Formats: sequence, structure tokens, C-alpha cells
Amino acid sequence: MAYSIVFPFVAECIADDKRTPLELRKQVTVLQLSGEIYCEYEIYVDISWNHKALAIPLVQLKPRGVDEDTEEAIED
Repeated sequence: MAYSIVFPFVAECIADDKRTPLELRKQVTVLQLSGEIYCEYEIYVDISWNHKALAIPLVQLKPRGVDEDTEEAIED
């Protein structure tokens, strides 16, 4: 069964990552999947950060209040 992610959605930072400025438990709005250039080795998403889009590893985030299809697609 194919699942799809519905954007935008709110997510919470669940892991520290030296590549990003996010702090644990910080909530952000996820806008879309990042371009292919960012997703060579892992999946990145663009978040709204200081009025700009910032690419963040998806594994650093936990979705909040999303539909079942979005949640399952992210877990896969």
C-alpha cells in the first residue's frame, strides 16, 4: 500500500544534530521534501526557519497531529 505525506505539518525536534540549529523539543512547520541534492543519503525536508526554508534531516523530527497516511509514510 502506498502512503503519501500531506504538507505542511507541525513536527517536533527529537534528536540533536550538529548540522542543524534545531534544539530538542523545538516545534517547526515542515513545508515539503527537500530537493534531490539534499536527499542523496537520507531524506531531508524543508522547514520554515526565520522566514526562510531550511533543509533538515527527517529523522530529526517527529510529526505532531498528522493523518495516519502521513505518519506511516514518515515511519517507513
